[in-house]
Amino acid sequence: MAAAKNERGLTLIEVLAVMAVLSILAAIAVPTFLKTIDGMRKQAYVANALALKDAAAFYIKDLIVHEEEVPAEITYNLLVEQKYIEGIKDPDTKAMWDRYNTSYLTTEGETVSKVCMHGDKRNLCGDDGRTAVSVHKLAKEDVIDK
Repeated sequence: MAAAKNERGLTLIEVLAVMAVLSILAAIAVPTFLKTIDGMRKQAYVANALALKDAAAFYIKDLIVHEEEVPAEITYNLLVEQKYIEGIKDPDTKAMWDRYNTSYLTTEGETVSKVCMHGDKRNLCGDDGRTAVSVHKLAKEDVIDK
């Protein structure tokens, strides 16, 4: 069996050219991919805020049925202790928030009006990290890094 005389491998220049093209593609794709992941994590914070709002709404309805006063502020801890929500997993760390988490919702009359959430690496509060954000205007742009 004779080997074909025209068989040859890639030259060093060809290999370097392929590596350069792949490097350029990676330099474009990786930042875009990371930005997409960051956007999805921020959107998860908004979804968690809406879940917290819904849990608080059920809590308020129970208070009304039992003819109890609706508090001006409802804490994450209260909703977990009263079993209105199982808990929230932090989108950045994947850890469940503990009972010492300081997230809260504010009420106006018998409705939830604002939310302030404190994650491990981000907040969904005002620019100062303490002012609650309206639940009617929640967007991933409201999530700020600590």
